Amino acid sequence: MQNYERNLAVIKKRFPHVLEENFIVNGSAQDELKLTESLERDHDWLAAVQASVGGLKSIFVYGFGQGLGLSDLLEQYSDRIFFVYEPDEQSFINNMHHLDLTYVLEHPNVYAISVGDKQLNKLFSIMSTHIQDEMAFVASRYYLEEQMEVLQSTKIKYLEYKKIFESNQNVRNLFRHDWIRNSLFQIPTMLKIPSITQLIGKLKGTTAIVVSSGPSLEKDIHWLEKLRNHAIIISAGSSIQALVKHGIEPHLAVVMDGGEINMQIFASEEAKKAPILFTSSAYYGVSDSKEEGLIYGVLSSDNVTSHFMDIDEKEKILQPNPTVAGTAIQTAAWLGCTRIIMMGQDLSFPGEQFYAEGINHGDQNYIDRVIKKAEHTVLNVNGEYNRTTAGFMQMKNRIENLISVLPKIEFINSTRNGAQIEGSTWKPVDNVFEIVKRNKVDSDIITNLFDKVKGLSIGTPKVEMVKEKMIRTKDEIFKSVTDIDQTLKLVKKIRELSRTKPAKCQKNLELIEQNWANIVNKDWFNPLYETLIPVEIGRFDKKLPSIITELSIIRKSDLIAEHLGELLHEILGQSSFLTEVLSESIERMEGLQPEGSFNVRL
Repeated sequence: MQNYERNLAVIKKRFPHVLEENFIVNGSAQDELKLTESLERDHDWLAAVQASVGGLKSIFVYGFGQGLGLSDLLEQYSDRIFFVYEPDEQSFINNMHHLDLTYVLEHPNVYAISVGDKQLNKLFSIMSTHIQDEMAFVASRYYLEEQMEVLQSTKIKYLEYKKIFESNQNVRNLFRHDWIRNSLFQIPTMLKIPSITQLIGKLKGTTAIVVSSGPSLEKDIHWLEKLRNHAIIISAGSSIQALVKHGIEPHLAVVMDGGEINMQIFASEEAKKAPILFTSSAYYGVSDSKEEGLIYGVLSSDNVTSHFMDIDEKEKILQPNPTVAGTAIQTAAWLGCTRIIMMGQDLSFPGEQFYAEGINHGDQNYIDRVIKKAEHTVLNVNGEYNRTTAGFMQMKNRIENLISVLPKIEFINSTRNGAQIEGSTWKPVDNVFEIVKRNKVDSDIITNLFDKVKGLSIGTPKVEMVKEKMIRTKDEIFKSVTDIDQTLKLVKKIRELSRTKPAKCQKNLELIEQNWANIVNKDWFNPLYETLIPVEIGRFDKKLPSIITELSIIRKSDLIAEHLGELLHEILGQSSFLTEVLSESIERMEGLQPEGSFNVRL
């Protein structure tokens, strides 16, 4: 038990994400330890590894085992950074109980460890954040001999993950100010209305039709008036414009996009008439303009809202998606719908069109340029090819991934000329009507649901807690400006000191490290600044392994002066923006009275 307690203490301190699934805490050890690694130094394996590592500075190791092989790697490559993955949870638990693993767990060059299938993407996220250059991928002796193919497949998975990760980072950077502002300005509204989590499973067994704004919608939109009595109509984003044009009121409208263009989309009273589910990233003006019939959902990627409202990770049930249709599909799934029909989800340009008739918020010149430059093609439901873009291909891929994780839901694609969507069955809308015509759906089914949970919004103590946290954060950000200024002064001196007074330089480096820790260890730093300056933080994080492992005080000082100095200037430059939006959000909370009198954790 002493081994287990020692090992667990290190994991809690250095790799707390390993405990998120609780398999280590709840798992028990087997009676006997089965050694899979040699106690002697494995020279043949190390020679094979050397061919893969070469001069690469970052190493992914598939297989933690008893830590013996990893220990040899740490000794042989003392100037490298290691990311370690052990797929076998039970093996890891056994080794924690029977062996003292603290040497490898505490080693500063072991940057991250993940265990089990559920934590592989977490490790990929850490790697994508911190590694800029190419990585070496190596396997322990056991996996090298028994499952060599799994290493190559893991590398492929990582490269695919990294590509999406970097794309998401670029999107976050593009809309960073909008996302911060929307998240903070939405909070006062969210504090007085119900959450989608309060509606989970309430419409079990129903059929939902997710309506998007693709050009194929024009040919079948008239069917929605008939279908409205038999299925739940959910408009995704701008498709509400097409529905309004044809006098069709959806049961629910979903808003996810954060741009001010949404005010144009929801400008008419008819567009705002239906109940609306908005995500925490959505443009705040839409929810501001609607007095009732609102419900919200928090995206799992929204760390700003979850921080200030103290929302648990398990309650952030909506996964980010590049298309609002993906959010609408998730909404239908959480409501309990067992069949989801997609309409207007073209994901391409049939007939060289971008939108269905009635969608009028776009810049036509821009739309024409996008269609003209479309370089990809995709197979459509008729067995022909439509022109499309890389962005639409990514949306298609993400929707297909979403369908793959919802195997208990029947997906039907009734987008007449749109792209084929894997995991769904193509059926024209007239066939869909025949399938659902015996079902009955009340026209106010969503409104009635909202009314049932409206009285379960949170109480005044929660509102005050959120408000106090915002005030404290604003004050601390204002005070941090002085700390950053002082740290920058130290950073500016270390280059020269490293060459003239190395002892004094070392003291300055220690002070810089302390000051930096005081800044980044604030509970608001990661939620706010990783959202606001993701590219800049990512750039610094990728240099951090090199800074940590650099032994030369001159070179280390140069790296810190260049990269930390740049990051501190970026943080300083955003401080006034943050204090301004926090101040306005606090003002928006003045006099806020939650609906209902119950204290329900969101």
